[in-house]
Amino acid sequence: MDGVGINLKTLMQSKALEVPFFQRPYVWEEEHFEALIDSFEDSPKNVMPFLGV
Repeated sequence: MDGVGINLKTLMQSKALEVPFFQRPYVWEEEHFEALIDSFEDSPKNVMPFLGV
């Protein structure tokens, strides 16, 4: 697996996101995604929020 950077728009247009086998199990529920998207919409325009990566 290669670690490469992509912009959020490209990421959101992906057909599927894959959790690598060495990561912990996937635990997000729908309300977590909604809160994340809301936080993007609330951020200042033209400012990419820090995603911790």
